[in-house]
Amino acid sequence: IVLGSKERAYYFWKALQEKSIFTVISVAPGVPPGKDLIRTAVSARHSKEDFEQIAEALEYAVKKAL
Repeated sequence: IVLGSKERAYYFWKALQEKSIFTVISVAPGVPPGKDLIRTAVSARHSKEDFEQIAEALEYAVKKAL
């Protein structure tokens, strides 16, 4: 999820963490400047309930961090 700045990426990552969603934050120099992002991974082991929890956490992060 490209967020564009270190600050936005950090607050978005932190909000997901508050909802128990594990992601990895990547900021420059690990990614090009202005392309700071949150890395996610989805597997076949995720259930429908997992995806519902992820969707709710993403909505929370958007409201809180952006």
